[in-house]
Amino acid sequence: MPTQKVLQKHGLSLEEYGQLWIEQEGVCGICRCKYIPTKPKIRECLHIDHDHLTGKIRGLLCPSCNIGLGAFKDNPTYLKSAIQYLEEAP
Repeated sequence: MPTQKVLQKHGLSLEEYGQLWIEQEGVCGICRCKYIPTKPKIRECLHIDHDHLTGKIRGLLCPSCNIGLGAFKDNPTYLKSAIQYLEEAP
């Protein structure tokens, strides 16, 4: 589970995080990997994904997908270009 500090940063209660986890059936919103909410380390739980401009919560992501979106600056154009690059690679 995320720490209280992380929950406060995003304006979520533990119950609200739990509801998001239930709605996503305990899987990452992108890769669909299952994460166990009882693991003690934050890097082992689903991260709270949010829009950096509005602060709006989009859902929960595994650490890898969360880092990936950040690396692409949450920019759909960059992500589409990356998809095209991968699809056209030999």
